[in-house]
Amino acid sequence: MDNKVKNINWMVADNTEKEIYAFESVNNGRNTKIHKIGTNGSQLWKDEQKVKGTISNFEILPNGLAVVSNVDNSGKKGLMKLASGRSESKIAFLSATNGEDLWDKAPKTKGYVQHFYIMDDGILFGIYEGGINKISYEGKTLFKKPLKTGENILTMADTPQGLIYITSEDANIVNLQNGEQVWKKPLKYRRADAVSSAYDSKNTRYLISADDELFAVDANSGEVSTLAECDFDGKEDPTQVEVRDGGILLTSDQNMMLLDWQGGKSWHEYYRAPGKSAFGAIIAGVTAVAAAATSAAAYNAANQNRNKLGNYTDRGERYADLGGGMAMASGASVAEMLKRFKATAATKNNQFVLTKLDDGVGLVKLNKDSGAKEKEIVLKDKKPEYQVDEIAGILYYKADNNSIFAYNLNK
Repeated sequence: MDNKVKNINWMVADNTEKEIYAFESVNNGRNTKIHKIGTNGSQLWKDEQKVKGTISNFEILPNGLAVVSNVDNSGKKGLMKLASGRSESKIAFLSATNGEDLWDKAPKTKGYVQHFYIMDDGILFGIYEGGINKISYEGKTLFKKPLKTGENILTMADTPQGLIYITSEDANIVNLQNGEQVWKKPLKYRRADAVSSAYDSKNTRYLISADDELFAVDANSGEVSTLAECDFDGKEDPTQVEVRDGGILLTSDQNMMLLDWQGGKSWHEYYRAPGKSAFGAIIAGVTAVAAAATSAAAYNAANQNRNKLGNYTDRGERYADLGGGMAMASGASVAEMLKRFKATAATKNNQFVLTKLDDGVGLVKLNKDSGAKEKEIVLKDKKPEYQVDEIAGILYYKADNNSIFAYNLNK
């Protein structure tokens, strides 16, 4: 049987692979039609379901279909803008039987959905502009009131105490049943360009780096203290926090610093970045090198679990960072890929820093526990194009238009 549905942008099958949902962009991308089709091409819904905006997330559930769409009216003016409403995400829950919206009243977002998680009792979502809420599959809000947060929710994860959230401005733990804050006062800081975190299981505390400070939050009491001030060179701020056997490691593109458990500095290593022209060429040319197989595997894993709330662990954080920009099934953009393949990349026990060596631009391999330099890798090019596979610990280096070399960085 042929199906005459046209202009389908993408399709997804349910777990049985016997029912297919097809998405059609209409009105120049301002709206989306959803069709349900059988494997023989038959229409399973009498009428397609039309939603405002473009689909940004979609989850097939036994009790319905969760749909998130983004409406962008930023280019409209006057009466057109007034009639179209504000730019924001819309959340709907559709019947798998006929596509009708099962909710009498959709939850208000007042912004774009940045995090979207399927829970046993409902849907948990976080808004980029700030705010977290939870709604049951019957369309009833489960929090007493929407939780106010800072802008740009970087992390939402499950902990024994509740849901931890970390934004560019604040952090706290929330009771997932009612939305009430667990910490008496949220940790607040000036809007930071770089915020990173880890869990210190040895001392039962969360470590959050922001505003050139490393904050420690007691996991049981919520008490906040400043553990250390981070004075990185080269006008850099820490972008990663990692708990090691011997202390707390803070890293950025060119800096590595190990602190003891009281926040004292054990050692600090800094390698100056290569010239701006070389650095720019590296970032511009990074997409020219084929991605590693492990990258694809990690991307697929992120897709399969894109709407599952993960547990907050140090290892979990690293994998969350890896998949954070690649969560949508439609694929990863160049910008999202660059989030993973930065000038500096790390493996379990080593950090690789791009710098100028005696024989040219290259990488230095630094031990995370001692800061010692273990190896130099000269890339023999003032403008090298390369990628580091963080998981496998392999450097892929484009030597010329016809040659790509692989180096095992673990040796």
